[in-house]
Amino acid sequence: MEICMDIRQLKYFLTITDEGGITAAAKKLHMSQPPLSKQLMLLESELGVKLFERKNKSLELTNEGRVLYQQASLISHDFDQTIQIFDDMKNGISGTLHIGCIASLAILFFPNFIKDFVKENPKLNLQMYESNTSGLLRLLDQRTAELCIIKNNFDKSKYNYISIDCLVSDSEDSLCAVALPKYFASANDDFDFNDLKDKSLIVQRFYETPIKNACIDCGFDANIICSHESVMTSLNWCLCDMGISIIPYSAAKLTSLLVGGENLIVKRLINPSISSGTSLVWSKNQTLSPTAIQFVKAINDMLSKSSSNT
Repeated sequence: MEICMDIRQLKYFLTITDEGGITAAAKKLHMSQPPLSKQLMLLESELGVKLFERKNKSLELTNEGRVLYQQASLISHDFDQTIQIFDDMKNGISGTLHIGCIASLAILFFPNFIKDFVKENPKLNLQMYESNTSGLLRLLDQRTAELCIIKNNFDKSKYNYISIDCLVSDSEDSLCAVALPKYFASANDDFDFNDLKDKSLIVQRFYETPIKNACIDCGFDANIICSHESVMTSLNWCLCDMGISIIPYSAAKLTSLLVGGENLIVKRLINPSISSGTSLVWSKNQTLSPTAIQFVKAINDMLSKSSSNT
C-alpha cells in the first residue's frame, strides 16, 4: 500500500495532539478548522487506523495514535534539524547550539570554557541546560541537547565523548568539605576523610557511593543524612547547621553567592582524594549540526593546545 502522507500532515497531527483538539490547533496554526479536519481524515485514511477518540469534547490518542505521535515527533525534529543544517552551511555558524553542563561547573567553569567560541561566532545562539549527569543524559536521549559536559559515569557504548580533564583543573574536580567553623577542629586547609567519622554528611547523589567506599576504607561507615542533586541546597543546609557538605571544589566557590556564605569554611578532602573526570558527550544516534561539529572541533583544538603546552 502506497502512503502519501507528508511532513505537513505530521506537524498538523502533532499540533492537534499537543493542543488537545482541532479548534485549538487550528487557532495555533492560523488556519480555519475545516481544512485541518480534512487533513486529519486524510491521514487516518492513508494509514488505515483511527488516531483519536473523542471524549468530553476533547480528543484522546488511540494506541495507534500514540505510536504515530512518538514517531512523528522524531521525524519532525529530524526534519527541522535538517533545514537548520543547510541554513548553517549557507550562512556560517549562525544557528543554535543546544548544550548542557553539570551544575557544579555551569556557573564558574563553563563561561570561561565557551567564551572564545561565542566571541568567534557572534551570530551563534546558545541554549544552555543545567542539571546533574543523569538529567543531562536524558536531554541527549530526547535530542533536546546535542552536547553535554558531564562526569564520567555514563554508558560509553551509547555515547561519543571527549575527555576534557586537562581543561578542568584538579582542584576544581576534587572534592571538598564545606561547613560552619565549629565542624573543623584544625586550622589546616586540608581535611582528612578520617575526620568525617561520626559527622553528619550532606552529599551529592553522584558522589554518594565513592564517599561511602572511602569512609569504609578508613574504617567507619559514612553518616549520610541527606543525598541530593543541587549544590545550592547542600550549601544552604550547611548554613542551617545541618552538617558537613561534600561537593566538588568548583561548586564550593558558590558560597560567595549565598547570604551568610562568608561564614562557611571550605577544606579540600584528602586521603583518599576523589575525582571522577569530566567529558564532552553526544549521542551516537544523533547527527550533529554544523554548529555542534564546529564546537567539538574547537574543543579538540583546545585539547591539542593544552597538550603541547605541557
